[in-house]
Amino acid sequence: MSDLELAKEAVEKAGKILRNNYKEDYGIERKAKHDMVTDIDKRAEEEIINILEKSGHSVYGEETGKHEGDEKTWIVDPLDGTTNFILNNPAFSSAIALLDENDEILLSTIYIPFTDDLFHAVKGEGAYLNGENIFVSSEENLEDSLLVYCHGKKPEDAERAVEIYSELKTDCKDLRQIGSASIEFGMVAQGTSEAFVFPGAPSYDAAPGMLILKEAGGKVTTFEGEEWDLESKTMVASNGKVHEEIVERLG
Repeated sequence: MSDLELAKEAVEKAGKILRNNYKEDYGIERKAKHDMVTDIDKRAEEEIINILEKSGHSVYGEETGKHEGDEKTWIVDPLDGTTNFILNNPAFSSAIALLDENDEILLSTIYIPFTDDLFHAVKGEGAYLNGENIFVSSEENLEDSLLVYCHGKKPEDAERAVEIYSELKTDCKDLRQIGSASIEFGMVAQGTSEAFVFPGAPSYDAAPGMLILKEAGGKVTTFEGEEWDLESKTMVASNGKVHEEIVERLG
C-alpha cells in the first residue's frame, strides 16, 4: 500500500473512533490553560500509528511523541479540535502529514468525520477534496473576504489572537474561529474562506493543512511576510490575493 493510501486509511479510521465516541463518557486531562487531551485523542492516535508504522517511516504523534523509523517522519494530529469535541461541537478532524529528512512536506490528509470530507495532497500533484481538485478563491478585496483564525497553546498566543480580532474583524466581511486548524486550512484551500491567521502554530497543527493549501494555489508566510517553516511562531495562509494587505495590518 502506498504512503498516501496508508494516510487516508489512518485518518478515516481515526475519524470513526472520534465519531463513535462523540458525546460518550471519556477521560479529560488538562495539559495547559488552552490545551486539553481526552482518552479518545489517545485511542485515535494509537490507531493511526498502528497503520502508519507499516510504512517503515518514523512517526511523531501529538500525544505520544517520536516513534523511530527511517528518515521520513509522519506528523500526526489525531484530534484537531479537542475543545470542540469536549463541547459537543462537531467541528473537529484528524490530520496527518509526511515530511522528508529536510522537513519538506511530501503529502498530507485531513478527515472531517461529521461531514465525511477527506482532503489530500501530494507535493506537485494538486489538492483534492473527496477526489475532486480544489482551488483557493479569486477574491482580491479584504472587505469582501471571509477570514478564519486560531491560536497556539501559550497565553501570549491567545493575547495575540485578541489583537488580531480587533485589527481585522471590522475590516473584512467576517472573522471566525472554527477551533480546528485543519478545517480552517481546508476552508481556504477550497475557496470558502480567503485567509487563515494563526499565532503560535505548532507543527502538528500546521503541517497537514499547509501542503493542501499550497497545492490549491494558496500562499503561506509568517506575520512578517517571511517564508514559513516548522520553527515559525506565526502564520498567515491565504488565497494569495489578500495576503499582503493582511500582513501589512499584522506587522
